Amino acid sequence: MAASFPAREVIVATLGTIFNLGAEQGEGSVSLRTALKQAKRPGTDQPLFTLPVALSIMVFFALCAQCSATLVVLGKEMASWLWSLASFAGMTTIAYLAALGVATAARALGL
Repeated sequence: MAASFPAREVIVATLGTIFNLGAEQGEGSVSLRTALKQAKRPGTDQPLFTLPVALSIMVFFALCAQCSATLVVLGKEMASWLWSLASFAGMTTIAYLAALGVATAARALGL
């Protein structure tokens, strides 16, 4: 998902590329939905995208540092790249911990 860091809008196209469907995939793409539903963990028959995984991805994307353009503007407006680095590190850490908590709670609830 790191490929979507330049702009959040490219996550669907990034998933299309990862699943060898091409970057022209849109949010209504039937072939991408099918590929995501059929994706399995390597070496197992377990689905790659479960409800806890989907919830944790949504929480992570909602909380993590915004796109690279936002961090560039933050650095320029604050006249220090330290603010951009601190924002990126802090928000990514918060997002990771929140996503981990959501996934753990969802699994504990049997979802």
